[in-house]
Parts: sequence; C-alpha cells; structure tokens
Amino acid sequence: MMVMLGLCFISLIPLLYCAMFDYATGDDLFKSASVHQLIDSGASIAKILSQAGWEMVEVWKAHEGTWASNFILAMQPGIWGEKFYSITPIIGLLALFLGTGTFLYEVIVRIYEYSKNFFLSILFALMIIMTQYMPYIRGGLFWFTGMAHYTLPFGIAIFLLALDIKYLREGNNKLIPAMVMIGIYIGGSHYQAILLVILMQIFFVIIYYKKDKISYLIAIAVQIILELIGFIICAKAPGNAERAGDEFGFSSYRVVYTILKSIKSSILDGIEYWTSIKLIPVYFILIVAGVMLFGKKRNKKIFLIYPVTIIVSFLVYCAMYAPGVYYSTFDADEGISGGFYDFNYFSFMIFITVFGIMIGEIITFLLKSEVVLKSTYGLGILALIILVVFGKSVVKDSADYMIYNYVKDGHLKDFDNQMRERFRILQDDTVDDVVLPEMNSEQGPFMHMALTKDVNNFTNYATKLYYGKKSVIAIPRDEYLLRNSKWKR
Repeated sequence: MMVMLGLCFISLIPLLYCAMFDYATGDDLFKSASVHQLIDSGASIAKILSQAGWEMVEVWKAHEGTWASNFILAMQPGIWGEKFYSITPIIGLLALFLGTGTFLYEVIVRIYEYSKNFFLSILFALMIIMTQYMPYIRGGLFWFTGMAHYTLPFGIAIFLLALDIKYLREGNNKLIPAMVMIGIYIGGSHYQAILLVILMQIFFVIIYYKKDKISYLIAIAVQIILELIGFIICAKAPGNAERAGDEFGFSSYRVVYTILKSIKSSILDGIEYWTSIKLIPVYFILIVAGVMLFGKKRNKKIFLIYPVTIIVSFLVYCAMYAPGVYYSTFDADEGISGGFYDFNYFSFMIFITVFGIMIGEIITFLLKSEVVLKSTYGLGILALIILVVFGKSVVKDSADYMIYNYVKDGHLKDFDNQMRERFRILQDDTVDDVVLPEMNSEQGPFMHMALTKDVNNFTNYATKLYYGKKSVIAIPRDEYLLRNSKWKR
C-alpha cells in the first residue's frame, strides 16, 4: 500500500505544478463574464450569486440545458483573479479521489470485507491510471468548463452512489439530506452523470429489495424522481434545439440506434484502452491476484450475484456513450466534447475494477485453496513481465512525461510569460480596443482557445465581454512588435 501511495503522490507532482500556470479561456470567460464584471465593481455576494443564477438561465435558453453545471461555470474560480483559476485541476483531482475512493471503500471494505490496505492499494493504482492516461486531460482537468461538465459530475455521481449503498446497508437517516441535495445537483449536471446514477440506483433498488427495507427504498426512489425532474429541465432547454437544430427531440429510431451504437463503441474503446494503456491489464491482473490471495470462500447465494454484477456494470459503462451518440444523430458535424470521452474512460476503469474483483471472487469460489495460491504467483509473474516488456510506453504515454518535455523544452515558461503579457494589456483601463500578440501553439496540458484577427470570433467576443472592452483582436507577434515600435515613435 505504501508503495502505491508513494507512486501516486509522485505522479501528481507534475499535474499540481502545472496547475499554478493554468488560466481561463473561451467558454470560461463567456459564461462568467457578467459575474466577473460585478466582482470588479465590488458587488455583494448575494448579487454575485443572483447574477450567476441569471447566467445559468440565459445559457439554458440559448446554448445547453445542463443548468446545475451552468451555474457552477458562471462561478469559475478565475472571476476572483487570474491566479485563482489554478485550483481548477485540484477540484477535478479531489472529485476523482474522493468520489471514487468513497465508492470503492463501500464495495471493497464494507461489502466484500477486504482490508483497508488492499482497498487503498487499488485506489492509488486506479488514480494513477485515471489521471495519467485520461483521453483529454486538457479539458478534463485543466479547463474549468470541461472539468465542471464531466470530471466533477463523475466524481460527485459516484460519491452519491457510495452514500446510497451506505444508506441501504445501515439505514442512517442523517444521510438523506446529503443524498437529496446531491441528487438535485446530478439532475442538472450532465446527461452521462444522470444516466450513471439513475441506472445504478435502479440496480440497488432491485438487489436490496426486502419488505423491511421499503422505507429505505423510498428514499432512493425520491432521489430518482428528483434526478428525472432535473433531467427533464435539461432536456427541454431551448438551447438544445438552438445547438443541435430544430428537430432535436425524442425519436424511437434514434433510441434503438443509440443503444446499438453505444454498445459497439464502448466495446471498441474498451479494447483500445486495454491494448494501448499497458497499465490497465497489469492493474486488472493484480486485482484478480489480490482478491484470490486475500479473499475467502463465499456461500452459493452470494456467488449468484457475481455474473449479475459483471453484466450490469458492463451495461452501465456502455450506457455512458448514449448521450453523445444520441446527440450526434442530430448534428454529426458538431464535435463532441473531449470531456465526454474522459467520462467514458472513468466509467470503463470502474467497470474494470469491479470486473477484476468479481473474477477473483469467482476463481476463489471455484478452485481449491492450494490451486488459488499457486495461480496467484503466476498472475504476479505475468503482471511483472508486462511491466518489463512495455515499461517504456507506460512512461512515455503518461501525462507526466508530456509535462516533463513541456517544461524541459521551455514551453511552460514561454506560455506563462505570454499569458502575463496578455493580462497586463487586457487589464489596462485606458485601452478599449485591445490588440494582442498571438500566442504560439505549444500549450502542453493546458486548454487555450486562440484569439484571432476576427473581432467576431467566439473567443475574441468572450474575452471582450469578460474584460469589459469594446473589441479584442490578436495579430502575429512580429506585426504587433512592428506596430508598437511605430506607435512609440
């Protein structure tokens, strides 16, 4: 456990270091512009929160229905000062660690009664794989808009599922207010999070159904109702039709297509993850080996739940593709956010974890203790062979290695210098029509939407609103320097 803790801690250092140089861009600025202006004018907290609520409604009307996330986006940390935006990756990491950790604790320690050390070893290993190989780290951790729409809802959703499990097992009514409040948030967070939570809650209701637990199940049912209400508000948003077209709505054909396409895409992506991220098969093998080594014989009644759990967890993973697939049937040309793939990847890793535990339990149940012990040694050797053979790609494909090269080559320092220069110009109250030098394209882990010569470009418009300017454009740096030298003469 201490080894995994050390490796996990070391893997986070580059991510946390880069967080210090993270800045708002594009949608961050657009969706929080009016709130930022109020803060600059010294408005009260009540007025600031009220304005964030107004922004939430306006975005719901004009762009997208995820109202809870839109409120959070209006309060992106950069509104309090550019450097406050640095907490964006920290929020995403905490959501992943706390949400996933709480859920796995309930499953591994409370339900299957494994040791806390075994649970922590799995958690730290999982966090390394989740953070180092997520498909779109720029959007999933370093861009508040992507983090708040996907990573944060995932962490909170899986935390809610942990609370549900705890409540169904213990009947602690003190958990109900938190469960209800989080359920309300989930209903307006994002479609993948809504689907994840509702599907799992239905599964919980089925497996925990007993006459003496009816009151417990009512609490879960109330959550589902609240989440569905939130979902309906999301789905009925005028902004959805504005974004995807007037024909956006329910279609039975598209539902069938979405189900089949989601299963196909999830399988293909799962195979891609398994074959390209070499730590995943190592992680899976070690989970199976750990369960075989530390597990115990279960009775036949418990054994029957294993295949059911595997099938349900796989289908829930498949279902995470549905919102993106359904949306693409209306506007195939409109790209799906990278955060969508991050959410899918997180869900896949939870499935792999549950799958590994179930396979280990099945093997322990079916085989004799002596055979199980010998098999454990064999699995350990297999994991070690994979690490030795593919060790170089394990390192080179990681986010840390990308960041190492970004810093080593001087690109991080250059990026920070350019951003500081940009802020100095934008914060000059004597200039209304702002001209900025274009930035280079070396952005490493950061999400940065480029400003252009086009005053009507989205990022130009968002920047203008955020800083209260009449116009904002960017021109090539050599042209900018020439222009400034002429002006100084």
